[in-house]
Amino acid sequence: MRRAAVLLFVLAACDHKLPPQFPVCADAPVVTDAGTAVTATYYGDIKPILDGRCIGCHTAGGLAPFSLDSFDLASANAALMAADVQTRHMPPWLADHCCQEYRDSPQLTPEQIALFGAWLDAGTPLGDPADAGAPIPTLGMSRVDVEVGMGAPYTPHQQNELRCFTLDWPEQTTKFVTGINLKVGNRSIVHHVILYVVDQGSADSLKKQENADGQPGFDCTGGLVGANVTGGLAGWQPGSQGLDFPDHTGTKVEPHSAIVMQIHYSLEHGGSGSDQTTLQLEASDSATELKGIAVGDLLWMANGSMRIPKGAVDYPYTTEIHPIDLYSSGNPMLLYNVSLHMHQFATHGLLTLEHADGTRECLLQVSNWDMGWNGTFWFAQPLRVVSGDKIFLECDFTNTTDHDLVWSNSGEMCAGFGTYIDAH
Repeated sequence: MRRAAVLLFVLAACDHKLPPQFPVCADAPVVTDAGTAVTATYYGDIKPILDGRCIGCHTAGGLAPFSLDSFDLASANAALMAADVQTRHMPPWLADHCCQEYRDSPQLTPEQIALFGAWLDAGTPLGDPADAGAPIPTLGMSRVDVEVGMGAPYTPHQQNELRCFTLDWPEQTTKFVTGINLKVGNRSIVHHVILYVVDQGSADSLKKQENADGQPGFDCTGGLVGANVTGGLAGWQPGSQGLDFPDHTGTKVEPHSAIVMQIHYSLEHGGSGSDQTTLQLEASDSATELKGIAVGDLLWMANGSMRIPKGAVDYPYTTEIHPIDLYSSGNPMLLYNVSLHMHQFATHGLLTLEHADGTRECLLQVSNWDMGWNGTFWFAQPLRVVSGDKIFLECDFTNTTDHDLVWSNSGEMCAGFGTYIDAH
């Protein structure tokens, strides 16, 4: 029987220590060629970048606090844009650039960043609409085979909520999900979405929690406790586009399964109203199966041993797993993506691979954690993992409350996830 990726954590004591010379990198500042004169206009240079990278959030009714979908609005915010792209604060992307090369990053190139500074310095010239540049290409899903969604609208009432919705899987034969796209109902309040596949028994159990408080879905701040998660479908954050999974890989979904859609709702930027989000999927009869791994410590969740003292600053929790022994019965694997899962008191996190020969490489480093931009990071090329390799996890927390934080009763978490295929 396949083991549940979300529940299979290594049982290991946490001593709060990383291995010697644990890889930590530092992002270099963005450097542009100061000797090259750069000119830029709104139509020729700035609007194509805004259309391809920014308007998904910075538009009327979007999650961002202001719009950038016109010349006047862009010009009024030119100084802020130039500063935020220079520091890489925008477009949002949690992963440190020095760690690993990822596909589908929304971040700008040094040349694109330089255009914002040049446009500001030149007084934000409009340019000629006839010379408008083409928008930056965005991703897309090849086709839509399955569409499922929330049965009724949900209206959040707190500043931040984690709400889960159990979506019935309609196919009657085994399928592989090979692409996803989210049609978000209310972009002003949906901050991110994570998608899980659960088996029939778990689906039936989770459905009993639906509408328990008189509202669609159920509160899942503490995670999908007790659910048998058989796969993950990545997720969505503002600015994300639909995509096909690489190399004809896919997540297996059996008949009578369900997809759990976990949505983080945020009212912090003035959004309001209800949401009814729909999930579009590409479903194939065959694919190379993507399987899931989890990096964590079951004791943190089971007996409350993950305790973050009140007032603690950058308080670390660390653990390690041998992924080949736990998940692939000794066979090599190709690791396609990784993600971190922490909540609001986290400050930074790390996932690092130590090879059997002692060499190490960074998988994911987040120096400035923001729960709102939680996402999945796909490697530009899958990484080979063999017997004897270990994956290390570190999560750091700053507890600003007047009490200790414990996984079991406060909702704070520390876990890493990834997807892989069997390699030969």
